[in-house]
Amino acid sequence: MRPRSALDTHGLIVAIGLALGVLYLLVEAALAQSSLVAAPHGVGDELSDPPKTEKAPPAGLPSADEHAEPGATLAIEAELALALSVVSAHEGALANLYETALVWQTAESRASTARGRLHFLRRHSPRALGLAPCVRRSPEHVPNCEWTPDLLARPSEPPRALDADWWRAARAEPWARVQRYALALVFGVEMWRPCACKPFTWGYAGDLDGALRRGLVPCGCAFVDQDGFALASKTLPASVASGGAL
Repeated sequence: MRPRSALDTHGLIVAIGLALGVLYLLVEAALAQSSLVAAPHGVGDELSDPPKTEKAPPAGLPSADEHAEPGATLAIEAELALALSVVSAHEGALANLYETALVWQTAESRASTARGRLHFLRRHSPRALGLAPCVRRSPEHVPNCEWTPDLLARPSEPPRALDADWWRAARAEPWARVQRYALALVFGVEMWRPCACKPFTWGYAGDLDGALRRGLVPCGCAFVDQDGFALASKTLPASVASGGAL
């Protein structure tokens, strides 16, 4: 076996260096791939869901949003933010912005994913979103559900049921504020919540008696005209199992 020459030694060092360089690139690529899986939104924790309040799904059954593509997840959250804006406008948020936080906190307590919260809002407030017929209690009374579905279909335009000039002068800016606030809530930028409890639904003072009969108790939420109503016990009464509005 012949001794190595200086040239042989130099070639060996170069080969080892190239091998280490390739290994480094492979490790970097693996780390980059793992970070994409861990944060599917691609922009850090800013777009992550708020802390989960539901029980985790059984093993082997991931949540609906867990493996969604980043674009699909953002689309769901954008759809959720618009639905939240519309329901909140229906519930008086154009006059009191913080009604939006009450509606959102209720959605948070009822579902742990964007898809689940969107489903809850549709189930809870179908008339506000145009998913159920809007009924007038009297001929002269124009319920909010006559104009809020237009906000969902055409969010940048005045609702057709209302005077366009009046809307632009008196309601366009409050509506824009509600939309911005809803986005901040959905994407985890705004963390303030009005209720110390986990509201199961919401309603006005006139809804209190009906809420108590259904096994709910008032939360005493702050800075809102309505109030949240929470379950009096952890057992879900049959009277509230449907999850609809009061």
